[in-house]
Amino acid sequence: MDTLIAMQDIRSGLASIADRAASGESFIVVRNSRPAFRIIPLDQSVAAPGCKTKLREVRERLADYPVRKGELSPCDLDAVIREVRKHRKAHA
Repeated sequence: MDTLIAMQDIRSGLASIADRAASGESFIVVRNSRPAFRIIPLDQSVAAPGCKTKLREVRERLADYPVRKGELSPCDLDAVIREVRKHRKAHA
């Protein structure tokens, strides 16, 4: 379960929030009485720079979140990946 925190809490206690996130806690940051963004702990599979995340993992993560207007759906993501692969193959 995510912990709700205000933007002011980010300004005054970022180090503490970062420590809590590193320990596995996740947060929803509220700005002007509306959820603005989420702070989540890094998964070990994506923690290292340059680490490749498997497409299946991306799909699983996207499935947990509702698609909002202007955002990519899992089907949109698949289409983008197909286009990138097609482009790479054509220019390899």
